[in-house]
Order: sequence, then C-alpha cells, then structure tokens
Amino acid sequence: MKSISIENLKWRYPTLTSRQEDYVLKGVNLRINEGEFLGLTGPNGSGKSTLLLALAGKIPGEISIPKGREKDYFSGSIVIGNEILSRLNDSVLEINKQLMEEIGYLGSEEPQIQRGIKALDLISSKLGKIDSMKFKEFLKTGFEEFFDILDKELYEIPLWKVKSLVVLAMVWSGKEIILLDDPNSGLDPAGKIEFSKFLKILRCKRSITAVISSHEVDFLKEVTDRIAILENGLLKSVNNSNELDSADELGEFREIRELLSTGKLPRDFQGIRGFKVERDSNMKGEVLLTISNLSFSYDGEHKALDDFSMEIRRGEFIALVGPNGSGKTTLSRILAGELEGWTGTIQIRNGFKYKGRLKKMPDFIGYASQLPERIPQDFTVRDILREAIKELSLPEDEEKKLIEGTLEKVSLAGKSNSKITTLSRGESRRLALALSLIMNPSILIVDEPTLGQDFQRAREIMDLLSDLYNGGVSVLVITHDMGIVAEYTRRVLVLNNGIKIFDGSPEELFENEDLMNKSSLVMPNTVVLSKRLKESGITENLLLSAREWIQFFNFEKQRRRYEALKFHDLKEHARKMAKEIIKKYGKPDAIIYIERGGMVIGRLLSDFLTVKQVYSIKASYYTDDGVPMPSVNIGKFEYELRGNEGYVLLVDDIADTGKTIEAVLSQLRDKIEKRIIVATVVYKPQSVIKPDVYAYTVPNDTWVVFDYEETETLNSFLRKDNREGIIFMKNNFGVP
Repeated sequence: MKSISIENLKWRYPTLTSRQEDYVLKGVNLRINEGEFLGLTGPNGSGKSTLLLALAGKIPGEISIPKGREKDYFSGSIVIGNEILSRLNDSVLEINKQLMEEIGYLGSEEPQIQRGIKALDLISSKLGKIDSMKFKEFLKTGFEEFFDILDKELYEIPLWKVKSLVVLAMVWSGKEIILLDDPNSGLDPAGKIEFSKFLKILRCKRSITAVISSHEVDFLKEVTDRIAILENGLLKSVNNSNELDSADELGEFREIRELLSTGKLPRDFQGIRGFKVERDSNMKGEVLLTISNLSFSYDGEHKALDDFSMEIRRGEFIALVGPNGSGKTTLSRILAGELEGWTGTIQIRNGFKYKGRLKKMPDFIGYASQLPERIPQDFTVRDILREAIKELSLPEDEEKKLIEGTLEKVSLAGKSNSKITTLSRGESRRLALALSLIMNPSILIVDEPTLGQDFQRAREIMDLLSDLYNGGVSVLVITHDMGIVAEYTRRVLVLNNGIKIFDGSPEELFENEDLMNKSSLVMPNTVVLSKRLKESGITENLLLSAREWIQFFNFEKQRRRYEALKFHDLKEHARKMAKEIIKKYGKPDAIIYIERGGMVIGRLLSDFLTVKQVYSIKASYYTDDGVPMPSVNIGKFEYELRGNEGYVLLVDDIADTGKTIEAVLSQLRDKIEKRIIVATVVYKPQSVIKPDVYAYTVPNDTWVVFDYEETETLNSFLRKDNREGIIFMKNNFGVP
C-alpha cells in the first residue's frame, strides 16, 4: 500500500491556437492515506477526471506540451509513497515513467464491449501478455466467480464482471494504487450493486489504495472512507463518507430525508389514511412511428432484438429499460440509421415504410447519444452546431440566436467558443443533446441522458425533456436509472435478451417485483418506501415523483378535519354502546381489547356491561416502522374461552383502515369457537372491517385525537410544522 500526496497541483490543457483555456485544476492540495479508499465527486467540469489522469501520470506524462512552456500548463507535485510521480522543478518537468507502471487506471468509457474479443484478450491489451495460468490461480484466492469467464467473449459477460476482472488483473500485476473514473458508468442497477460488493470484497482481501470518482454520492458513501468534493478546479471539502448527504431532490425536504436515511415509517403516519395521487395519464396523440416485428443480429446467431414491436404517439414520455445487453442501444442505433440488415418494418407518420435499412433518420426524429466520431480538433461548440443547421441557410443573426438559445437549454451557455476537445464528458453529452434539439424534432430519442452528469445538471436535462414532453414532443429515454423512470416517464418498455417483456405504466412495473428481479431492475428507495405506505393503507397508490411526495406531506398539514375525543365524551359513548350491545346481543362472555387504543374504551365497557373476564392484546397490524406484519400474536387466553356458546366482544377505539382488527379477527377465529362481535367508538368508511357496534362515523380524512394521545399528537404536529393542527390542539386540549 502507498500513500498519495498532492501539493498545489495546477493544470490546463494545451490548445492548437495561441488562445489559452482556463485552468482545470487550480491548486489542489490533498493527502490520501495508505490503504484508503477515497471518493471524488463534484459538478461537471470540476476537474474529477483530470485529477485522476494526473494521479495516473497521464497528465502531464502523455500530453504534448510546447517545449519551454511547461510552467504555463502544469505546476505543483504528486508524490506516491516516497517517490515523485510528477513535478515542475525550476521550469523542468519531472515525470517518473516507471512509477506510472505501478498505478492502475480504468477510464469512464472503458472497457469497450466488442464481439470476438475474449475477457483474457481485453486484459492482455491493457497489461501486456499475461500468464493466464498464474492469473487463474490468483482468482482462486477469493475471486472464484471470475475464474470461468476468462475464455468467454465480452458480450457474454455482465459488464460489472468485465470491469471487476480488469481491476483484479491490475491488482494481480502488482499495482498498489487503483484509479477508477466513474466505474458505474454503463452499469445496470443490479450491476451497480454487484460492483459495490466486489469493491468491498477486494478491499478485504487485498492491500491497495484506491481513488474513485463518481456523481453517485450514495455509491461513494458505501465503498469509500472519505469523499473529496471538487468545484471549479478547487478542492471544496473533504468529508468522512458517513457525514455527507446524498444529492437528491427529495433530500431538500427534512421529513423525506429522514425517511430515506432510516428506511422506516414513523408511527404517526398511522394518522394519515387514504391519500391518493391524482396523476395525469400519458398523453396520446397521433401515431408518429410504428415498429413492427423488428429483429437484428450482430453475428447471425444471437438476436440482439427479437420480434420487437411498438408505437410512438405524439406527446408520450417513454422509458426503455432493461439489463446490459438487453437490446436497448441496438434499437436506438437502428432508429438512428447506424445499423442495417434488420428484419421487420419501421413506418413513419406519412405512411412510408423502411425495411432493413434507414438510409437517413427522418428529420422529425432527433437522436442524442454521443458526438460524431470524426470532428476536426479545432472545432468549437458553435462550429459543430453551425454544421448541423447549415442546410437551413439562416441569416447570421437568426443562426446565432438559435445556437445560443439551444446551448442555454442544455446548460452550455458561455461555451460556444470552447474547443470540443476541452469539454468534459458531461459537457460532451449535453452538446450531443443540443445537436438533436436544434432541429426541433417531433420524437427525441436520448440514450442515457444523465450519464456523466452531476445531480444539478441531470435534473436540468430531465426537466428540459419534461418541458419538451409537455409541449407535445414524444420523448424516449434509454436508461438504467429507475429514478428517472419514476420521476418523469409515463410509459415503460422493458427489454430482456432482445425481447419486449413489458409495456405499461411505471406504477404497474414497480408493483411487479418478479418482473423487476427478472430484468435486473432495482426500485428507487423512494418507491420502496412508497410501497410500504400503500401496503399500510396510508396511500391508495404509489408515490413516484418528488412532486407527489411533497403533495403527500402537505396532505397532512393541509387537512381541515380534526376531531377531539376527551374522556368524559368517551365515557358517555361507552354507556350508550353498552345499552346497544345488551339490546342486540346480550351480555358478552368476555371482552378482548386491542392495546393500546382500545384499553380505555375496553375498561369502560367492562364496567357498564359488568363483565369480569377482560383480556388485552398487544397487537398491531403494523411494525414500528409502519410495515404490515405477516402475523399477529394475541397471547394464550383462548384456553379460557372454550366452547361455542355465547360470544366475545372485541374492542378498539377506532376502525380506521381496519387492518389491525381484521388481522386479530383472523387469529381469534382460528383459536376460539365463540361468536365475535366487534365494537369501536369511531368508524371510518374506508375501514375493511365495519364494526357491529360503533358510536359514530367520521370522514376518512379526519384525524381523531384522543386525550390520552395528546402529547404524541402534538409532538407530531410540531415536528411537521402543522400549524392548523397545533392550533387545534391548543383550542381543544389547552396545550402550551
């Protein structure tokens, strides 16, 4: 293991002209300890990838710098252990090429998956010819699951395993420092989980120091010790991983942040019932594109797409999801005109059908994947956009207005004069989106729109796509990010092994856990919590977006119905209920009340009915975090209630959802033969159990506050700043 010391590191990229770009790194000072796993995060263009390249020695070691002008581009030093990796000393640039060989580097775009290339070939291309037998022996020391994939072709291996295997080869070859630039790039949700597990296992079994860059703070929190935040080329802060908040829109709201951090639902959520999201249905206009029975194979044997069909209508927001290798990108490349030799038909809105080849993408379809491969090195951002719209023959002022307006939409304002070669990966992705937007398409296909984007830029891009959708543009996003699916889209197509296995709403997909697991899809944490809310009867449907979560929390605050029920009122209700019970059913053999809500009314009824056999059940249908329990333990008193004559009175204070009462009834009916009569003071129509006897009914959205719950209720209102509820408590219970 070796430590890393970075002192006053500055760097800017050389250009082909006399015009100099700004410094990308502006005096970074950082020490990375032996054996530490350090995370790097920060906005796009903050210098994360550049810093990793510097730590690998590739900057300045593999960059052509004008002779005699080294200090104009590079200064500072990087020390690995006790050896200098790179340093500018009295205008002399020192680079330790031998030390560079001891550092492993995996770039964000690596590895490239190509047919005909085996895993062992990939490793050899990066490390030189290796002794496969010795490497296989190394894999037997705790990495056996990678042993059998060395001789497989890359396309047959999950991408996370390919990346893991490259890292293992680096470690086996003796590299004590491993640098990973956005290693989750291109991984499906299940792959990200597996890669995180791999890094943890690797750390336990091998002594290495690692630096890992990513926009995914939750990933870094899981696999690193500290997280360094870069911003505009400067080191903003270094935090212990467990101290850094996730970059999530919902994290702006304290209540939701607490939920996400604990994964538990507060007890006082039980006071909320029946919230329903009013969700707009997916807009459906005229059919713009029809794909029928589309099939394609790269090698003539394995089908990347198999009999795929779909329609895209005007004004749809669609997500195309599935595990790596499922056929998503193949479909997009066919629609982009990049692949030919497919079977089936593609019919556009004017009725014209394509078969086997799209010579050119129809003008009304925009495709944003990546920048064209061959761009002159001296091209600026403005140059490539001018090239894209040159057929429009616009006047110079209109052309400038269109270009600047498009760049502003994708958060590239002020970058029009920047060289393409100086753009960060995230900026390049946004420029590709600008290229597709500038022709004002009716259908926009975007492949991994948030790949390489920080949280703020990702949200800006998705909000832009949402605005286009609201304006009538059909948007098809190809993504691994199920958060995007939940937050923005209204229709989801799932591909698996080239076959479409689902076409429906995001909510329908998230409710189908078997399909999610089969497709290696992982639900966002917010949806997992939302499912608990629904199962608990708190909501009627899933909460998918930040807007819907906020509506849910505001639902409690904005409720106008509160009902106070004090002891003297409860006593009078018990007296009247006792008379009704005697008149209808006679005197019960025993009373069973559900703690703790049913305790007071249960004891009152026992007095008025003169029933001595009174039992309590410490039962709730919900666990402490609000999750429905698979069973309810009601104790052993059933042995005292033998026989089938007479009846037992089951008592609770309120039939809200009725699920606790239902669960207890189910248990009691299995244990005793006597008839069971249910009595509650309050009944809500939404309850799955209607009591045989109850004092009165309240609307479903009413919060009934019993005086023995006043402290707990007030604390809930105070915590959530429910001012109307606080006023209610002051007026009815005299609380300060």
